[in-house]
Amino acid sequence: MTVAFEADVGFFERRIGRRIDVRPEIPVVVGGADASSSAERATMVDVSVTGAGLEGPESLPLSPGSTAQLDIEGRVSAVRVARASTTEEPGVVHYGVEFTTLHPDVRELVNDLVGEGRPGENAWYNAT
Repeated sequence: MTVAFEADVGFFERRIGRRIDVRPEIPVVVGGADASSSAERATMVDVSVTGAGLEGPESLPLSPGSTAQLDIEGRVSAVRVARASTTEEPGVVHYGVEFTTLHPDVRELVNDLVGEGRPGENAWYNAT
């Protein structure tokens, strides 16, 4: 039996769902898990059925393992921060978040965005 390690096969993706770039990017307001936290603006740059990528100031109170509230046009959803990494733009951090509770309208938005990146039913039937 042969086992391939990450160094042997290169980088591999651990995501359950494929990320879809969001264009135009969606502005969000990010606040802490409790209402006493001050909210700051960030931008949703990609999305999957399980989470999203946000870009925002390094001053956001987000670190891996922490929880936060995302407000998208008054529709509040809860997330858990999975990762935070610097970007090429000074002072801007890319945050990977996992959805824990989605507002029904946000769930519909996510499903619509992810569905746009999927092949249609006919593509499956005509695949060779």
